[in-house]
Amino acid sequence: MSSIYVNNILPTGEIEVTVSGSLKVTGSFQTTGAIQANNTLTVGKNDTGHDVKFFGATSGQYMLWDESADELVLAGDSKLSFHDAAGGENIVASADGHLEVNAGTTLDMTAPTIDINGTTEVQIDTATLDVNGTTAVTIDCTNTSNGITIGTSTSGVPVSIGHTTSETTVNDNLTVTGDLTV
Repeated sequence: MSSIYVNNILPTGEIEVTVSGSLKVTGSFQTTGAIQANNTLTVGKNDTGHDVKFFGATSGQYMLWDESADELVLAGDSKLSFHDAAGGENIVASADGHLEVNAGTTLDMTAPTIDINGTTEVQIDTATLDVNGTTAVTIDCTNTSNGITIGTSTSGVPVSIGHTTSETTVNDNLTVTGDLTV
């Protein structure tokens, strides 16, 4: 059985209340003060959820659990941070469709297959790019007009293929523009 007790009526008109047992509110419930839950907080029930929205300090920044889409939404350019809020490990999306994944030191992706699809371009900006394949490394292109280019953006870039003891095979025609040293 539930009980309700009025603990105190303050001069400001505020009422302190203690509820022993369950409290059910039908309709809206609004509070201007802090709410502290000292136990599990459940919203809805299995197969009957509700939207839950958390607002940030900036207009348009919020987190929404959208129950009808079964989707967690970070609106605006809100960040999903890992480790701590001020750290460099986060994921942020902008309104123009840019998704940025930031790692403090290392970003690891581990899966049997990692598929990166860029309809226009895949750009990698780094001081060193190291690709190691235990079986094979394949670079291919279906565009027979533009093909594959290596080291063509900057004049004078040295291009090395193979180790000093490797065999290098050219499977088709080879055109050399410039000097050839054998």
